[in-house]
Amino acid sequence: MEALDPLLAEREPAPNPFARYQVDPALYAAEQLGLTPWSGCAEKGQLELFADIAESVRLQLAGQPATRIFRVAAGNGVGKTFAGAMLVNWFFDAFAPSICITTAPSRQRISRRCGPHHWRAVSSRQRREW
Repeated sequence: MEALDPLLAEREPAPNPFARYQVDPALYAAEQLGLTPWSGCAEKGQLELFADIAESVRLQLAGQPATRIFRVAAGNGVGKTFAGAMLVNWFFDAFAPSICITTAPSRQRISRRCGPHHWRAVSSRQRREW
């Protein structure tokens, strides 16, 4: 492994074509995934969650600590998993190289719930690099 370190150090990192989305996950969802996060009425919707996350990322990129905790209210069919899948894709592309870890009570549930949404949407450009 040590023999590879000098080779890796000499190599220029490739520019990230998705870097412009680092502070705008909603724009990423619209332009790259063809999806529009929905806006809430009485409660925050996906769009407001994305805006809050974007603001937190802006602050962190400016060197300020991450102090926000994001909570999403429970409910059936409100788009929690789908929003999570969009955000996983956004982070994976916008902050490449990166790792996104998703969890669920069981392996079957994470595959069944998130797999169809976020793995279909992962850009083919990223998959080719794996």
